[in-house]
Amino acid sequence: MSYYLYILSHLASIVAFRCATIVTIWAFVQSTAGAESVGILVASMWIANILFLPASGYLLDKYPKKTIILVSSIFSVIASITLLKAYDTLIACIVTISFLAVFNSAISSAPNAIIPRLVSKERLTKAIGISSTLNSLQVIIGVVIGGGVIYAIGVHSSLVVTAVLYATSLVLFLFVQIPSTGPVKSSEDQGALRMIAGFRSLKILKPEVMFCCSAMVGNFVLTPLISIIVPIYVQQALGNNIEYVVLFESAIAVGMIVGGMTSVKISSWMDRYHQVLLGGVFIGIGVICFAWAELIYFKAFALFISGLGLTMKGIPFSSLRGHAVPHDYKARIESAIFSLCILTIPIGSFVFSYAIDLDIISIDALVMFMGVLIILSLSFITQSRESVRVLRTTDNELEHYYTTHYPEAFK
Repeated sequence: MSYYLYILSHLASIVAFRCATIVTIWAFVQSTAGAESVGILVASMWIANILFLPASGYLLDKYPKKTIILVSSIFSVIASITLLKAYDTLIACIVTISFLAVFNSAISSAPNAIIPRLVSKERLTKAIGISSTLNSLQVIIGVVIGGGVIYAIGVHSSLVVTAVLYATSLVLFLFVQIPSTGPVKSSEDQGALRMIAGFRSLKILKPEVMFCCSAMVGNFVLTPLISIIVPIYVQQALGNNIEYVVLFESAIAVGMIVGGMTSVKISSWMDRYHQVLLGGVFIGIGVICFAWAELIYFKAFALFISGLGLTMKGIPFSSLRGHAVPHDYKARIESAIFSLCILTIPIGSFVFSYAIDLDIISIDALVMFMGVLIILSLSFITQSRESVRVLRTTDNELEHYYTTHYPEAFK
């Protein structure tokens, strides 16, 4: 029961965060003629996430996980209420959204540290797959709430719904029981330097480094594509109709859901390595086709294909870490990986927003080029023998895999 309460609480929280970002981005698309303000808002949000992720991973490993998530949930509720007054001013909005991103960093990096404590080892891969599939709903539900309610009754009402979602998440999490693994070792209590322990471990775990390098290429283009290019495209080319924002973002979300369910189903006969390759190719092809296509519904289908690839590529690595990483390092390593993977999002946000404003290069050409690079970035994984080997390892053999093959990563 605690597992289901937890994933529903987690889903409500990340849906709320997604809803808040969509609402504020759309509000600024309507209030400014340029993409620069939107780019600054998106970049600021992700920079806050990047800066706090190492601390959130450290806190989740060092202190009771329930306490950290409860504190983050309480402050998320407060920040979401503040956003009701701050959304129409750029600086106030950036500050409030950045605070929400900080609290979201703790909440979003927790599942791979908490879920292994809520389910048996035999159910772990399936549990992480189900969690990832449900998490994909945050895109579609967030955009339906963020876009649909804006379309129906306005920005302010959408933000009220966001605050209610955060409050719902908090209430659900109060009933989650997380088994304790005992007191933290004294060697763990060495102050702020432990906040970067995840990065020190990560640099030794070559398979994870290769995954991060591949993901960084994808995130450089995919998040700005959805957060900046799509809203601006809808404003300038599709009559400023937010229904098309809902269509495009729902398409990628449905793709992520289908990809998550597909990954769980095919895991019995396709190893993680081939799932990762197939997912990466789908992401790149979807990005290329979105830029190339003229028809609106073909563009939406292209985003569906990218969404399908996102979860097909991500779930194998998430389940791998669920088995291979020691319990007392899971949150820190997860935070370090997430920090590196999203490092290129602020850069991509600035690049694409300024490219739109200055009209210095064809956005379609740039997006197609990045789609090709997404596919080529799979070579980080295919050319790494260690990455190929661990991705082809079975669940039973993955237990203690990293501590056996990379013991220096956990000293």
